[in-house]
Amino acid sequence: MTQPSLFVEVHILQSLPPSNINRDDSGTRKQALYGGARRARVSSEAWKCATRMEFAKGEAVADRATRTKRIAALLAERLARPTAVRAWKLPTRTGWPRPRWSRSASPSPPRRRNSPPTCPGLETFRQDQRA
Repeated sequence: MTQPSLFVEVHILQSLPPSNINRDDSGTRKQALYGGARRARVSSEAWKCATRMEFAKGEAVADRATRTKRIAALLAERLARPTAVRAWKLPTRTGWPRPRWSRSASPSPPRRRNSPPTCPGLETFRQDQRA
């Protein structure tokens, strides 16, 4: 007896205002030549930061994240169960990681002049990706 295959696809949709969404390290907006015209370019890092900030606005703390290194094994385990057709939640860690500097008593590091705002938890997120 063969089991029907299951396909999981995740989409994140975001509307954008007509503004400079992304800037490089010198403060100039990122651009790309596309279709014969200069157009604004948004880096994947900027998309991820905006997505994390949106999730932080409305999601419960426990429902925010699962390590992507573990997601395949967790998904396979959950989908193999007979009750996988029903809604389920993956186990998550509690809370968003804070930047390394916020764990100490020192104040937050100064931002460079004309630098874009930093994304909450971005530095710890980068450290987790290297691990």
